[in-house]
Amino acid sequence: MSRDGIQQSETDFLRRIISENNDFQIIILDSSGEAVTPVPSHLTLLMPVLREHMAEAAENLSCRLVRRRGGSVYRINGNIDRSMGEDRYVFYISNSTSPSSDNGSISHFDPEEIQDDVDASVFGITHSESMYESELSEIMSRGEPVLISGEIGIGKDHMAKTIFLRSRRHRDQFVVINCTRINARNWNSLIRWEESPLYDVGNTIFIQNLDALSYDQVMQLLTVIDDSGCASLNRIVISCSEQRALTEEKNHQILQTINRLHCQVLFMKPLRGQDMAIRNSVRLMLDHLSRRYTYAMGTIQPQALNDLVNFGWPQNIEQLKRVMEKLVIAAGNRTITPETVSSVLNSEVSLVQADDGSSSTNIIDINQPLSDIEHEIVELVLAQTGGNQTEAARRLGIGRSTLWRIRKGEKQDD
Repeated sequence: MSRDGIQQSETDFLRRIISENNDFQIIILDSSGEAVTPVPSHLTLLMPVLREHMAEAAENLSCRLVRRRGGSVYRINGNIDRSMGEDRYVFYISNSTSPSSDNGSISHFDPEEIQDDVDASVFGITHSESMYESELSEIMSRGEPVLISGEIGIGKDHMAKTIFLRSRRHRDQFVVINCTRINARNWNSLIRWEESPLYDVGNTIFIQNLDALSYDQVMQLLTVIDDSGCASLNRIVISCSEQRALTEEKNHQILQTINRLHCQVLFMKPLRGQDMAIRNSVRLMLDHLSRRYTYAMGTIQPQALNDLVNFGWPQNIEQLKRVMEKLVIAAGNRTITPETVSSVLNSEVSLVQADDGSSSTNIIDINQPLSDIEHEIVELVLAQTGGNQTEAARRLGIGRSTLWRIRKGEKQDD
């Protein structure tokens, strides 16, 4: 065929695609990922996503995904067209306004943000997920929803992120539904609005703190998941607390969730009694904190280490991290002694009510430099967010770089 003939055929192909799909905005890519037609300016932010899914469209002949960008929800259907003798990747895009979630009840994260959080968290530093490699292998080999159970501060959020990063959906979005922040307005949007995450395709949806919902809410949530096919179109990960004795109703709703969604269950063991895990975590955190504070830290005395091993750790690894930071600062470049450990652990008893496993009102000593007060506030908020720096910065109203500087102890410019 002549060049003019090829160009005419290409033009006819484009006209046919566009004329048959007036309800969508269309982006067509060639085999190298370059756009064949002009890309509207507001859709240029989707180009990296489309290029990432070209291989999926070629392998499966189609792909479906949802992305949230700039307050809008973009629903994307893609397929490959070979009618021209050359691969053309056709993506049909529709968008609508995303409901606001200014209280953090629903949050969307890209893979890079999750990887950064995992790497920087105490759980990433101590490689806490390594204790569950056999369970993770089983989870990754199957596609059922996962329910993660365990005490406060044990790393349930970190485990959910690890499952996401190891899954075949690791290039898609990680959506967090924080049940402790759900109010009537965003509950209705979550359950009834067709653009809610429960109607998404191809993402990992983390339903955080399921036990914070009422029984009726859990039953309604399960019905929506069933009716929307959410569990088959997305990967669902759920966390619930084992910190306090749950009521019969709470136990029943968790069992209902496991049975109705056919969940794989991952129970995360508390830190207390795990002598080797505590010793390894102390060693890794000591090395990390020594580099962070640029101390020429020596060692921790054997009895001091034994005292840490024998502590109850009601808030688990999050609490161990807080204690280690206090020990490193108190010791400076000297060896950590049993006396220093005793002093820090005694202060922990006043900060934490261990009788029911819940966190008491955190007390901050205001008779100290402002920089130290800022550091304690940041660490307390990080403990509440499970080490999620993005969420902690959002709650504090600061940027992640500012949060990082406060944690490192750097002064800010006036």
